[in-house]
Amino acid sequence: MCLKRLLRRWYNISLSKDKVFVSSIRHLLGFIPVNVILFKKAFRHISKSQKAEDNNERLELLGDAILSAVTMHTLYLKFPYKEEGFLSEMRSKFVSRESLNSIGEKMNLQSMIETNQKSILKQSRNILGNTLEAVIGAIYIDRGYSFAYSFIQNQIFQPYIDWDNMDESFQNYKSKVLEFGQKEGNEVNFKVISETTRSKRKFFTVGIFINDKLEEKGEGFSKKQAEQQAARKIADKFSI
Repeated sequence: MCLKRLLRRWYNISLSKDKVFVSSIRHLLGFIPVNVILFKKAFRHISKSQKAEDNNERLELLGDAILSAVTMHTLYLKFPYKEEGFLSEMRSKFVSRESLNSIGEKMNLQSMIETNQKSILKQSRNILGNTLEAVIGAIYIDRGYSFAYSFIQNQIFQPYIDWDNMDESFQNYKSKVLEFGQKEGNEVNFKVISETTRSKRKFFTVGIFINDKLEEKGEGFSKKQAEQQAARKIADKFSI
């Protein structure tokens, strides 16, 4: 089976009618695919084909699940003493459209995306992040989970993600919000709205009040966790 796949990859890069496409994949992603059709589909936007079996939306959904799992596994190992709320927030921050769009652009995925109109790429940068997820889905089907895991670690995390800075940014959300309020001359208060029990543990809901008006709420198994979640929402809301 391994020899068969090796010969298939050699054929794809050397003799196949798609060898130019395969060469581009090799240059862009760092490997030679076995199933070329799968990767053509990964780069085909729905504007090019409305057929579910012929565009990248199903692969995007699969890739999203794989990327989320690898991201959470990485966070779990990297931050062994952090609570689940922290891990969840960090994962959400990484797999956000903004983050994936930026990475997709840095990887130059736009050079291979197939759309009905090139202007679509300019109108919606989300295509880049969606395509990145579709590519991950294609890699998973083509080469398996271990290869997809290594690709995400080596081609995405290592060159584009600074986990330590992401950690620092997460930890500073509350202070950033307080500094923002002081700078704008607004009174900012963090208040516990409710304290309940969930899974036999205390569970907190914290609200952020700006000039006595409730702006956002956060939840967590500690006050700090709930405060950070709410503070992140405020940071996103006011582009802090």
